[in-house]
Amino acid sequence: KEKPGSDLRLLTPEEIEKYWDEYYDFPDESDYEPSTDWVKASDNVLGVDCLGKGYDVIKGKFADPYSLKDSVLSTNKLLEAKRVFKTDGRQSISRFTEGKSLYSYSKEMARKIGVSGGYLYFSGSINASFGSQTYTETNSRYATLVSDLSQYLIEFDDNYLDYSKYYDSSFKKDIEDDSVTPEEIFNRYGTHVIRAVKMGGRLDYNVQANSSYHSGSHTFESEVKASFNMAFASAGASHSTSQKETTTSFNENCEINIKAYPDYLGSNTITPSQYTAWGEYVRKYPAMCDFGEDTPLIPIYNLARNPFRRYELKKAYEKYAEENQYIPTAAITCINGIRLNPQPVGRTLDGLDEQVIIDPITNDKWYLVANITAHDFYRDEIQQQIYIRTGFSDLASRPPVVAVFLVNESQGENAKEIFKKYWGNDPTAKLWGDGGEAKSDPSLKNEISSYADRLKLYYVTSTKGRPITALRVKHLGYDNLIRYYPPKDINSPHDDYGKFFSVIDYGTHMKQGINENQNCAEGAVPLPFGPAHQNIYLQYSHDYSISY
Repeated sequence: KEKPGSDLRLLTPEEIEKYWDEYYDFPDESDYEPSTDWVKASDNVLGVDCLGKGYDVIKGKFADPYSLKDSVLSTNKLLEAKRVFKTDGRQSISRFTEGKSLYSYSKEMARKIGVSGGYLYFSGSINASFGSQTYTETNSRYATLVSDLSQYLIEFDDNYLDYSKYYDSSFKKDIEDDSVTPEEIFNRYGTHVIRAVKMGGRLDYNVQANSSYHSGSHTFESEVKASFNMAFASAGASHSTSQKETTTSFNENCEINIKAYPDYLGSNTITPSQYTAWGEYVRKYPAMCDFGEDTPLIPIYNLARNPFRRYELKKAYEKYAEENQYIPTAAITCINGIRLNPQPVGRTLDGLDEQVIIDPITNDKWYLVANITAHDFYRDEIQQQIYIRTGFSDLASRPPVVAVFLVNESQGENAKEIFKKYWGNDPTAKLWGDGGEAKSDPSLKNEISSYADRLKLYYVTSTKGRPITALRVKHLGYDNLIRYYPPKDINSPHDDYGKFFSVIDYGTHMKQGINENQNCAEGAVPLPFGPAHQNIYLQYSHDYSISY
């Protein structure tokens, strides 16, 4: 249709399709000419299985095999198409990354491997690199001096690549199914796809300087290199710098944390005296240790063939990245314990709920959150009410709660299996609940409801995760209205408030890869007068401004 007064007009559907094919569709592979030294499946090259895997650049660690997600592209298809190549070159090179804040450090680390955007990347590595202590963004400088001991690069050539021909079968099903949400895609496959990895070893020499540090006439980089050279002199390892010794200011105001990848003797933390033995180990057993330099990671949204699906995934990625911009701060008040309390429905109806329970032995105070039990309003029916204990996030004897989940024993779910799957790589993580830590509150042996499936409540504490500061219950009442307990305003329980996330059904996610919210009334039989107490969702928040 012509636009009056101009030569502009709207494109027809046919023209839109042609425009998309010309500028955004996957290329024609007929122009692709592979070189003669491609990797064959029979070569059994270590690292090939990393190619095409999904990776989460927001939550994951940097170049960590334990952060790999499900396959996005089929390795076998890439091998058959002669697109996989190996570049030998045993080398020991250095890379220096510095930032005057964790955000700038993170973005610089991502920039060096071609990942762009103003987000906090590889948050899993930030905690590992600079310790589990609390710190603020504004009073420190952060740097990592990398010793790259990679032996070879393994990559696939994406020139003239029609990604849709190489989809893994499960990814093809999910990416083409509009009912699979972007969040489910990110949880299962990550945010990017691995195109190139280095195999061998990597040593990270991490340095954190507090606000009192002054480099004087030296640069921070030269100070870090001098510190490394002094520490590893006996091992014969060094980095080029004219500075021979570190300054007094560096020695007094900087903390050093050395990490090795892959791990050695079961730990990523090594000492200079172990360097030589670790180096021999990685030469014998090379592992994924770094990404390649030339676009090693491809955004997963670029692999969607449908333009609308691609746009949906891109916008969802931006939202996902924004929602996961977390840097540990100074100690905050958070939840460090959860328990249940059985209560007859009649006492609640009469307004006799105990807002605070004081433990007669420890004198701990437990604060009421809400009921999480499905019931049908009989006064003598027992409901389970959830209570929380609070404290400072840096209290070593009572680390913060970082996750909450329910286990459906009626469906054969197992708490220890779920814990191992999702938190097994965190050495500080502990499982609390029936069969978990010995000091778990006995009330957690109780089933949530006798009116629904046999659900039990569990929680995880850790010094490395993000502390949970508040819990609430999202409740669909008999009148089909949503209420939140505890409410922000007792007179307006329907009003939403704060930034809360629903606890997901980890059992279903582990078995089926489906990401859905956990219904605390799972298995409950609907009541004849409506969905009363049939949809009960436990929610958590990281907002430290919410208090009990």
